[in-house]
Amino acid sequence: MLKTQNALLFILLVFLSKTNFGQENSLPNDCVNAIVLCGNGKLSSNAQGFGTQELFPGSNSCFSDENNSLWLKIDIVKSGTLGFTLKPSSTDIMVDYDFFIFGPNASCNDLGQAIRCSTTNPDAAGLTSNHTGMNDTATETSEGPGPDGDSFVKSLDVSVGDSYYIVIDRPHGDGGFELEWTGTATQGGMPFPTGVEANNIPDQHKSTTTGSYTFLLNDFKREISTDPNVDIRFFENETDAIDNANPLPETISLIAESKTIYARVTSPNGCFEIINFKLSVAFEFDKFFTPNGDGINDFWPIENVSSFLLNNSYISIFDRYGKLVKQLRATSLGWDGTINGNPLPEADYWFHATLKDGKEVKGHFALKR
Repeated sequence: MLKTQNALLFILLVFLSKTNFGQENSLPNDCVNAIVLCGNGKLSSNAQGFGTQELFPGSNSCFSDENNSLWLKIDIVKSGTLGFTLKPSSTDIMVDYDFFIFGPNASCNDLGQAIRCSTTNPDAAGLTSNHTGMNDTATETSEGPGPDGDSFVKSLDVSVGDSYYIVIDRPHGDGGFELEWTGTATQGGMPFPTGVEANNIPDQHKSTTTGSYTFLLNDFKREISTDPNVDIRFFENETDAIDNANPLPETISLIAESKTIYARVTSPNGCFEIINFKLSVAFEFDKFFTPNGDGINDFWPIENVSSFLLNNSYISIFDRYGKLVKQLRATSLGWDGTINGNPLPEADYWFHATLKDGKEVKGHFALKR
């Protein structure tokens, strides 16, 4: 969850997709889709490559353009100096990450000149670490490319109401990284807006005779937040939720399976929080049967499962020791509680079946006499 709590903000970025995106891109490798940082948390992103080329030699004094970029936006709520250390997940000195900062109060249509940038190549500069960033001891505002510089430039002097765009570019390497924020503006709390509030909701489980159920995702919105000003969307993974990409439709139909849903709650200022909950559906089956010949519950079946079973597959029944005691075909009336015609004792028994789509159904029931 993206909430301001500690003096350091750590952002772990895990890049999964290998696609380069064009101008139709909705991922945060364009300024207009920049991730708004609010509070304290870990992020992941599908962004790879670059969208619209927004860096060029005239826009920065570090002589570089976009190669493999991610855009961030920060809004300042506390004054002071602000720096960061960017730490690639890989410590290989050949992994080279650059950054550029635009502001204060630049717009995506008018970024202006980068006020900070570093394109120093750590290997070419003979450095022992591939970390880069800004700190309060550096004096220069730009450095690079190649062997020029030591990978660190001067911290920003930020004021309440300022906003900045940060471009993290990875000309050599495409893995994750961590940002550690520093400076006097981080003392006593981060200088970014607090995150939007969202309620965790319980997992949702349904048992039906068909093993299927359709959930209406919009029904969960009011449980997540009663604030009419927030936007709530649902996604099938956390990276899509952070990128606000590929939202799920309003309905989700499941058959004998469980699925984790990620809800992104976004405030009007762009701050967002992500929660997750699980949806699951199971076949409804008798929890016990009484094979005593009275015509009531003499057989144990899973009703309606036959249409879902893999062709020529069985419902297998085991005793508590894992011994197979019966295999039922889909067309069978059910199990009568015997093995080779001999009644089995009262006990719990377990079953297993494979459905047409490869999903497995498991459970247990009781035999009572």
